[in-house]
Amino acid sequence: MISKQIIYFQDKAYILIRRILDNPKYIDDNLDLLMKWLDADKVLRKDGYLFFLEEIEEAEVLGFKLKTNIFNKIKNL
Repeated sequence: MISKQIIYFQDKAYILIRRILDNPKYIDDNLDLLMKWLDADKVLRKDGYLFFLEEIEEAEVLGFKLKTNIFNKIKNL
């Protein structure tokens, strides 16, 4: 699954799998079932939502492109 939302929590990076409204029926056994179903490593609760996250264990930078700043171009004129 490709997601654009990366969440940093306790010096680790996570991909947001799903965000759902927090509901008391998701507590205890049902929460574990949802975690297994979504293949989530961690669940965070904030602002009335449950965030199901997958940890990014290893990542390698294959390449990047530097964006030039317009102010640097003006300064060099």
